[in-house]
Amino acid sequence: MTTIRRMEWLLAWCLAWAPVGFPAFAQAPAFSEEAYQAVQGAFLREDFAGVVRQAQGWLAQEEPLTPQRARVWMWKILSLDRLERTSEALRELDRVKAQLARLPVAQANALWPEVLFWEGELSRHAARWGRAQAAYDRLVAFYPASSWRAAAHFGWGIALFQQRAYDEAAGQFREAARRASGSALARDARLSEVACALQRQQFDDALRLIQEAAASELSPEQQAQARVYQGQALTGLNRFEEASGVFQQALAIDPASQWTALAYFGRGWSEFQQQRCAESLEALHGYLARGGSASRPEVLLMQGRCALERGDVERGMRALDAVITAQPPSDPFAVEARLGLAQALQRQREFSRASALLRAAVGAVADPLLRDRLRLQLGSAYLAQGALEQARAQFAAVEGRAAPQVRQAAQLGLGDAWMVAGDAEQAMRYYEEARQAAPESDPGLLAAYRLGRTKLRAGAADEAAVLFEFVIQHASWPPEARGPNAPLAPAEQLTIDARLALALAELAAGRAEEARAQLIWVQEQEAWTPQAIRSDYYLALLSAQTGAAQDARARCERLLASAPEAEEAVEARLLLADLAHRDSRLSEAIRWYEEAAGLAPERRSQLDYQVASCYEEGGDMTVAVHRYRAIDEAPWSVRGELAAARLFEREEQWAEAEKIYQALAREPVPEAKLAQERLAALRQQPTD
Repeated sequence: MTTIRRMEWLLAWCLAWAPVGFPAFAQAPAFSEEAYQAVQGAFLREDFAGVVRQAQGWLAQEEPLTPQRARVWMWKILSLDRLERTSEALRELDRVKAQLARLPVAQANALWPEVLFWEGELSRHAARWGRAQAAYDRLVAFYPASSWRAAAHFGWGIALFQQRAYDEAAGQFREAARRASGSALARDARLSEVACALQRQQFDDALRLIQEAAASELSPEQQAQARVYQGQALTGLNRFEEASGVFQQALAIDPASQWTALAYFGRGWSEFQQQRCAESLEALHGYLARGGSASRPEVLLMQGRCALERGDVERGMRALDAVITAQPPSDPFAVEARLGLAQALQRQREFSRASALLRAAVGAVADPLLRDRLRLQLGSAYLAQGALEQARAQFAAVEGRAAPQVRQAAQLGLGDAWMVAGDAEQAMRYYEEARQAAPESDPGLLAAYRLGRTKLRAGAADEAAVLFEFVIQHASWPPEARGPNAPLAPAEQLTIDARLALALAELAAGRAEEARAQLIWVQEQEAWTPQAIRSDYYLALLSAQTGAAQDARARCERLLASAPEAEEAVEARLLLADLAHRDSRLSEAIRWYEEAAGLAPERRSQLDYQVASCYEEGGDMTVAVHRYRAIDEAPWSVRGELAAARLFEREEQWAEAEKIYQALAREPVPEAKLAQERLAALRQQPTD
């Protein structure tokens, strides 16, 4: 039963058991005591249809209004309301008012406050706001000393709350609490004032009011209500961890409370905001099991985003699409759903769909922060599909925003766009600006990481190492306990990325042992992550450099078995090929070189050269010459021709070698001079 209904029934019981308080009336034929008790019993049993049926005949008679008759009439009116026949109940109330108007003033005034109160309540149930306000106002103005006044202020507050007039409603609740000090009504009124503060998003005020309400003796039901409101206020202040704990307290107070479903929902939402999907979904299950609405946009949003995080892409996208379909584009939950769905589409490389989804909302969203988030994600989608100009336009549109994190995100996006365009200098400028704005913030640390990666590619290994060490020092670590294969939080992900990048910087600087220490740390902390799997290649490289060929091969093979599409998969195959080549296992080396060439077509010419060299070492000169001369991309095509000419010389096929040198000598390539020298040497060879 809601707070409002609980208050109504408290008042109805007062009518059922307390004397009506009329002065002496002329006695009219009375309802028999047996019939009176039958109606009363039906009312207390909540047999509302029985009340209406039994009272109907007697009340239809035109008789004076006695205390007994007034009670039966009010039971009938309240029963009609509970039967959702509120308009009929109000008509009956008008009949009571008409009889009151014919009574002497002193006699009528004994019942007018009760009748006005119930007129306000029933009018509120029927959403007849003007009539409700007039009834409450008349009661307060004409009967200021009535015991019904506090209840009238409370009911008036509920009516205003239902009309979203939260400031005025709060005033009525304060007055109700003041006039009913120390009562259950006062405590309900104080908590209702908290609800007004929450609706106005005055979360600090809500917390203060909750503390004031908690100073009085709350029932278990009210304690659960106060905890739910406290959790909502903490959520509004983005204090999600505290909110989750408070919602859990609400659940512990009374598992059967009417507030249980909301407590489960609040806990689910606060856990979701902390990216704890397992806990969020567990709480959400509790909410739905207690009658919560599965179609609420927040529920669908949590289900969708968490499903995506857990790898259930189809279910996640379906839930997010349901939010987008049901809500207008400007709705905050629809925006969040679009952002999540766009990210999922990008992961599936459906960049055009992602950008179209986001474009449709950018113009419709009035909230500047939400619109900026859409632009940032749209820029990311454009960047992923290679539309660099469009991407830069979206990032530039929000670069000047006052919100630091929005500005940093835009600078990161611009840095990425320039990096993809091949302008490392411009990219580093934007990364540096994003980093300097707030070095220890999450965007600042990400900017430092990307700046370090750019410097590492440029050969500045020591500068890169300093940046990676800064990220490792300030990013969140160690992680909280999680289940196996659970997704990493962004800060944890960044830490592992930075550790792996630091290992590469140490390798580039020739500090092998320092690199090994970082790689082993990555593997020991989160052995299942892509970074840990990728680190096998670099540990294999170190093993190969120190002569531990067997360990190097084992690590490369483990990488290929675990993550054949990883960034280092091609390098692992090449390392396996080089190790086999070094040990004269030429057919194995050829197989690895050709596999690598299939995965990295931009390196095919170089790898074809390596394959040809394997055939040469194996003594198959015909195939070797053919493979050398089949290479068609410079500079490896030129080197292949020189290698083929050298083999022709070895086989004393002077004419074939001379043709190759003559052709190369005419080419504008550095090797032309060498070809001329070899051509001259051949022409000095004695002929038979």
